[in-house]
Amino acid sequence: MHHGPFIEQKPDADLQLILTIPCFKEPDVLQTLKSLQACSNPPKTEVLINVNHSEEASQEIREANAKTNLLFQSAQLLHPHIDFHLINTELPKKEAGVGLARKIIMDEALRRFLKIEKDGIIVCLDADSRVEANYLQAISRHFKTHPHTPGCSIYFEHPTSGTDYATQVYDSIIAYELFLRYYKQGLTYANLPYDFHTIGSSMAVRASAYLKAGGMNKRKAGEDFYFLQKIIKQKGFTELNATKVIPSPRPSDRVPFGTGRAVEQFLNTQKTIEGYAPNIFKYLKELSVHIDALYINNDVLQSLDTSIQVFFTSIHAAQSIDNIRENATSLQQFKTFFFEWFDAFKCLKYVHYARDHFYANKPIENAAKKLLQALNIQPSQTTLELLGQFRSLDKTGNSFSMSDTMFKAFID
Repeated sequence: MHHGPFIEQKPDADLQLILTIPCFKEPDVLQTLKSLQACSNPPKTEVLINVNHSEEASQEIREANAKTNLLFQSAQLLHPHIDFHLINTELPKKEAGVGLARKIIMDEALRRFLKIEKDGIIVCLDADSRVEANYLQAISRHFKTHPHTPGCSIYFEHPTSGTDYATQVYDSIIAYELFLRYYKQGLTYANLPYDFHTIGSSMAVRASAYLKAGGMNKRKAGEDFYFLQKIIKQKGFTELNATKVIPSPRPSDRVPFGTGRAVEQFLNTQKTIEGYAPNIFKYLKELSVHIDALYINNDVLQSLDTSIQVFFTSIHAAQSIDNIRENATSLQQFKTFFFEWFDAFKCLKYVHYARDHFYANKPIENAAKKLLQALNIQPSQTTLELLGQFRSLDKTGNSFSMSDTMFKAFID
């Protein structure tokens, strides 16, 4: 299967950013491209759009993608500092999905930066997202201001009202975004070093970090989460809050989980969107507080909550921690090694284990209020107001931030 290079034109020597956009049956991708075209004072930028489908795609999907091609050609997207490139790929049926579609164009972006020997910025965006006018400028400035960061998550807000969708769609996206921010703030409260959003439409990485991570994976869902964990482990990962991505709130059944699927399930079942029990973050916080004692021996494990003890037993944690201790030459190094082992993926496995066996999910509004109270913040009453409070926490970092305490040990 031919996966590049696709673009014959040599990159501009001043190229700083390459945006990568997977596009599968996207009728409104031009609106996304036009929002990029409207960005103010952008650096030299390329936008790569991968119009893709499986080799087993239906005629309907092929026709929709063909229409996208025609729309792109007729749009004449011209900008003195932004070059738009559209490529078409047919993906093998066993691997077809958003992960491979992203990988193909991110690999192409890497090749283009290598051609001009530049460690440029590879940005991920979705074909149904919009961006603020300062988006490109803010990304460029962020990486110049943070010369050692391997990547960043970019601030996002779903639309919470409008005429494009039914009221129920907006209600569901408000609750689901609250769930996303609640989980992220729960990790922050627990003093864990991977308290970042991992959303495919809102992330950017250096070309060198992308190469070091082995590139994007081919997962059909959750590709962004697994990819960013590799970037975060390169240390010095940051958040960019000076601009905003506006993802679509639309329902979707394309992937087994994620935003679109959550909205789809809400509309189909009318079940309340739930969040993990606040106790789970309390016990994760207790774990992080006891890391110093764990450096001495494993005795402290017996004082942790039963859910952590049982989960750790199931994954043979004591043996792993013994190995970490043997290989660490200092407490700081022990913390680094520990959180490379108990990483975001293993943490999420614990959260799911605790949910399934000890602490059932709660309605997201109830869970969010409990966490705000733990942060000494008076919670609002409505779901939209709660979302506003959590957006403020994410944007300002006004919480128990890992970056000020244990995260320093993680990056040393």
